[in-house]
Amino acid sequence: MKNALFFDIDGTLVDDRNVIPKSALQGIKEARRKNSLVFINSGRCLKLVESIASKIENDGLLCGCGTDILVSGKEEELYEIPRATRKRIIEAVDKYNVDIFTEARNGNRSSRYLDSRFPEIKRGIEFVKLLGGFISDGFFEPDNPFSKFCVQADNESDMMGLKSEFRKEFDIMDRHGGFFECVPLGFTKGTAVNEVLRLYEIDPDHAYVFGDSSNDLSMFKTEAHSIAMGQHDPVLDPYTEYVTTDLENDGIYNALKHFDLI
Repeated sequence: MKNALFFDIDGTLVDDRNVIPKSALQGIKEARRKNSLVFINSGRCLKLVESIASKIENDGLLCGCGTDILVSGKEEELYEIPRATRKRIIEAVDKYNVDIFTEARNGNRSSRYLDSRFPEIKRGIEFVKLLGGFISDGFFEPDNPFSKFCVQADNESDMMGLKSEFRKEFDIMDRHGGFFECVPLGFTKGTAVNEVLRLYEIDPDHAYVFGDSSNDLSMFKTEAHSIAMGQHDPVLDPYTEYVTTDLENDGIYNALKHFDLI
């Protein structure tokens, strides 16, 4: 039976400069030669995954925390938030005094991309621009479809109010520093893993998930083998089977070797 390997991107495959270690590229290449399928499983939208996917031999892209799934070039899933809900999300910017990124297959939009008070948003916009995934037309409106969104808040924001309004519709994940990732309920990186295993009829004992942050938790809660990077969010600890070395210290390669996948 083939193995299925699922890799988060940020903090797992790439560092904060969006660089993939050579050892990770080599390890993944060897794993595919040794009967493993490779899937990128990211919170990023497809547009932001493409630059990484072009450098890594892979069998599928699982994007937007399970809201957008492409396997062997075929679309298996594309969920878009209903327009009425998109309207409420856009209204939440002023209602709760926050800034919001909307994330769609073709890129991200920002509620105040020209005049945000948040330096984190400004840095995020520059990063997304570098990846070619920022839609800077300024049309932050409900007619533009998106699949998930992120919120930046501070002590002037009413984050409690926002959570209260949307918690029955979204999993609102605290990514620290006032940054929250909001994914429609029913979609996670874990549901994406299970969908791929179903499609390929692969037993979970032949599945391996690699991650470092809180939005990888759903992957770690599946029945797959779970590998946390050396630097990772402690929320993963109760569900981690193996902690590898840091990303920069051959973490992916060492984990693949540990499980005899290369």
